[in-house]
Amino acid sequence: MATAGELRETLARTVAECQQMAICLDGCDFIDSTGIAVIVQAYRQLAETGGRLAAYGARDQVLRTLSVTGLTSKGVVVETLEEAVSIDSDALDGVREGWPAL
Repeated sequence: MATAGELRETLARTVAECQQMAICLDGCDFIDSTGIAVIVQAYRQLAETGGRLAAYGARDQVLRTLSVTGLTSKGVVVETLEEAVSIDSDALDGVREGWPAL
């Protein structure tokens, strides 16, 4: 995804269809407040309906930025896919069966 607008559109579609979402950030070299706001908005939308969103795989620069926001301490941003889905013991199977990979 090149822009926050593209991410917003993708997440909006996915939030409407899924209750669990894992966002892979390993290809993200930079994130600013706009991108963070898009992730937080999707997180809140899912949380309102009992869903869950977690982002994982952030590189050093992006991880430092996300750490400052507090998202890492709240479990919204984690290191691995396994951590992203660990809140639900059955979720790891769900990754292969229904968690969208963004």
